[in-house]
This record gives sequence, structure tokens and C-alpha cells, in this order.
Amino acid sequence: MQNKIILIVIVLAVAISVSYAENSVTGHWEGHIEIPGQPLAVKVDLAVKDTDWSGAIDIPAQGAKGLPLSDIRVEKDGAEVRVKLSIRGVPGNPTFDGQLPEGVISGTFSQGVAKFGFRLSREVVPDPVRPQEPKPPFPYQIEEVVFENGPVTLAGTLTIPPGDGPFPAVLLISGSGLQDRDETVFGHKPFWVLADHLTRAGVAVHRLPGHNHLFQRAKTGLVNEYAAIEETISPEVLNLIRDWVLSVTQ
Repeated sequence: MQNKIILIVIVLAVAISVSYAENSVTGHWEGHIEIPGQPLAVKVDLAVKDTDWSGAIDIPAQGAKGLPLSDIRVEKDGAEVRVKLSIRGVPGNPTFDGQLPEGVISGTFSQGVAKFGFRLSREVVPDPVRPQEPKPPFPYQIEEVVFENGPVTLAGTLTIPPGDGPFPAVLLISGSGLQDRDETVFGHKPFWVLADHLTRAGVAVHRLPGHNHLFQRAKTGLVNEYAAIEETISPEVLNLIRDWVLSVTQ
């Protein structure tokens, strides 16, 4: 009988410990990956059903929202709670591995061979202030335009100076990687800033997202060929865009 009582006490103690860990970790967290010179803000949501954990992460500066988390582990380690989670499907297996003392999860973030500290808390991280980002009202015309090439549809933004043309025109096309028409990176929008400045100076500007490869076809399938495709745009499509821009600016 005494052995049964001891066993029940142990089971209850383990259950309470697990429940405490789960209640301490579930919910919304915000903080930074401490990259030297450029802390990267992140927002993490964690939930548990029975013993199955799920979660998602936002990285606002990179335009990433709702990336699924995997391999989530929450364990009571003596007086501490250990929290470990990874971002699913991202190269380098980005992983947060930390402890939860006094309402803050802190530890090491790793991706490939790179390692940085991180800190998450219940406090809201304010969005970065970008004073250079253009603000309305704008003294020029803004048009959303669409180009089609077979099954691919690509949208862009055209800004046209006030007054009668013709106007000089500039086409902004980002380089490699999936980027939006503003070339947003770490919360900055360099293409938007350039377009605003040039259009105020009397230049029409058409800015496109970095999907250049969608308008070209590989011939060999070799890696170096794709690298070249990613950095360029189809001459036929470029001519089409040029002709259209000239038609509305002259």
C-alpha cells in the first residue's frame, strides 16, 4: 500500500511538472536573434494539444509570416524549462535551443554553421522605424499594371509625374532571389524610395518583383545556366514592358 502511494505521488509530481512547462511556454512570444549589428526581430506562436506541439514564426524584416515550426520540444530540466524548435523547410535547419527562466526564453539560434544568441519574451517588439519610406499624399499618379506571359502573370507598379509627357522612364528589376516590387529587405524598401525620388524629379518609374526566371526557359538544365537566368530577364518581355511604359509616358 505504501509503495502505491509513493508511486501515485511521483506520477502526480511528473504531471504537474509537465503541465507547468506547457503552460509556461504556450502562447505568443516576441524578441530578437542577436545578429551582430543587425538584430533580427521574430514573433513566435506555440500551442500544444495533448502532447503534440505546433507553432509558427514571423520574421517581419524578411517578409516571412506564418512559417511552420517543427521538432518542438518542451522539457522540464530541474528548475528550468528547456525549449527547442526548428523552422520547417528552411535551408540550414534554423533551430532555437534555449531555457525559460523567469518568463524569458533565451539561448542559442543556429543555422548551418552560424550561431547567435536569441531572446524571446511576452513583450511586444515595436516595428522598425523607416523615416525614409515615402508617405502620402503623393504628387504623382500611381498605377498597378499586369503583364502576362503564357500561364505566368506578373504585376508591377508604375509612377508617373504630373503634367504632360513625354517623360524619361526607368525600369527597376531586382536581381536574384524572390523579392517584391519594392525590393524589401530587413524592413527597408529601396525601390519604393528610388521610385518616389525619381518620379518627384520628373521621371516615370516602373518597378517589378524579382521573378525574372519565370519568363525564361532553361535549355541545358545546368546550375550555371539557372544562375544566369535568375540574374536576367527575357529580352522579349523586357521589350514588351519598355514599349508599354513608353506608350503611357509619351
